Amino acid sequence: MDYKFSFEPIAGENARVLILGSIPGDRSLAQNEYYGHPQNRFWRVMARLCAQETPVSYPEKREMLLQNGIALWDVAHKAFRPGSMDSDIRDESPNDIPALAASLPQLHTIAFNGKTAERLYDRYFARIPNLRYLSLPSTSPANARFSLESLCQEWEGINLRHCVGK
Repeated sequence: MDYKFSFEPIAGENARVLILGSIPGDRSLAQNEYYGHPQNRFWRVMARLCAQETPVSYPEKREMLLQNGIALWDVAHKAFRPGSMDSDIRDESPNDIPALAASLPQLHTIAFNGKTAERLYDRYFARIPNLRYLSLPSTSPANARFSLESLCQEWEGINLRHCVGK
């Protein structure tokens, strides 16, 4: 069976935005990094929103998120998925997103990186009152409908001006 597991969350106590993906793909798992596929545009979008150059190393990428009040996790803790397509996710079990959200006192927004993350979240959890929820287009290379520029425009809705350092 091709069961896959998510990584630990990236989250600092100053996190104001929590970005949720579905579950890591094969390339990310092989590299032990969120959004490890070189064609995934997540890190480039984040760098633009944070008004920084795109970090090269994974520790630099993590630090960019932490410095800008961004937390990152996946909705699924474990799932059966041959390959890396979200449409192939089956038999998933969720991470404890409500517990993470409760541990982040400054959290004001949960943003979904793609429809699958949102669908999985809504399958397992109720929306938390007083939090804003955003459904954003996936940064996956499979989402070729969006250019990097149009992704950045859509993702501006997470409003990092309210985050640390902005």
